[in-house]
Amino acid sequence: MISFICPSIRPKNWIKLFENINDNNFEFEIIFLGPNGDSNYLPEKCRYIKTNIKPPQCFEGGISISKYDIICLLCDDIIFEKSNFLFEINKNIHELSNKKILSMKISSYGENLNKPSSEYNFIELPIGGVFKKKDFYEIGGIDSRFIATLYDVDLYLRLLQKGYQNFVLNVNVKEIVRTTSLEPSLYNRYAKIDKKTLKSFWFENDKFIFSKKRDVKSFYKQDLLFKTQAPYGQWKNQISYFSNLKYNNIYYFFDKVRRLEFNFIYNFYLRYKHLKIIKFLKKFIKSS
Repeated sequence: MISFICPSIRPKNWIKLFENINDNNFEFEIIFLGPNGDSNYLPEKCRYIKTNIKPPQCFEGGISISKYDIICLLCDDIIFEKSNFLFEINKNIHELSNKKILSMKISSYGENLNKPSSEYNFIELPIGGVFKKKDFYEIGGIDSRFIATLYDVDLYLRLLQKGYQNFVLNVNVKEIVRTTSLEPSLYNRYAKIDKKTLKSFWFENDKFIFSKKRDVKSFYKQDLLFKTQAPYGQWKNQISYFSNLKYNNIYYFFDKVRRLEFNFIYNFYLRYKHLKIIKFLKKFIKSS
C-alpha cells in the first residue's frame, strides 16, 4: 500500500512512531535512513539503512528502494494523537488519482502549522504529503541543491504547480518538544542556507512567483544511498568510523555550546513569540 520514508537521527523514537502508524489491516513499510540505529530490534515492517548522506538524499534514496507505489515523507520528531493515519489514507486513496496530495494536520509548540503563508501567496502547502511514486519522478524528484531542509516545500510547490491540490486528512500530529540541550535541530542550522536556495527557485525581487519555470537538478543514481552529493553541508566525505564518533550526545552538547544553540531559549521563544517585546527583540537581533 504505502512506503513511509524517514530520514532520521533519533532511533529512540522509532518504535513509538511505528506503533502510532501500525494497523494490521493495511500493508505498509517504514524505511529509516541515518547514521545511527539498530535494525535488530525493529518490527518486521520496518527497515533501517545505515548511511551518512544528507537528509534530502535520504528521502530520495529511500524512495529508490521502496516497495510500494505510494510514498510519504515521515519525520522522527512527531507523535500522532491517534493511530488512524493508514485508515484515513485508505479511505481517501482514490483522491490520489484526482491529482490530490494527502496530508496531515500538524501543530508545533501549540501552534497550527497548516495555516497558508502570506510568503507563498497564501497557497496551502501539504505537510507529511502522501502521493504516487510515479508523480514524484515525473517532476524530477528532490532537487539535490538543498542541504537539509525545505526540500519538501520545493517538492510540494512543484506538484501544486502541475495542478495537484492539497487534501487534508483527519489526522492530527504534533511535534515532540525538545527538552534537552542534546536534541539537534537541522532547521535551526540549515534553514537560512536552504531558504536562499528556495528563494532563488521561486522568488523574483523578493516576490513569490508561483508560475516561475525552472529546471530541477535531480540526484545522480550512482552511490545514491551512501555518498553525499553536493552541496554537502556537514555531510561531506563522512566515513563510518568518524560518523559513529560524531553522532552522539557528547558531540551534540559541545557543538550546541559552540553555536550558542540552546533548546530552552528556542522553546521560550516559541511559547512567547506572540508578545510585542519578543517581536521587538527578534527584529533588533536581526538588524544588529
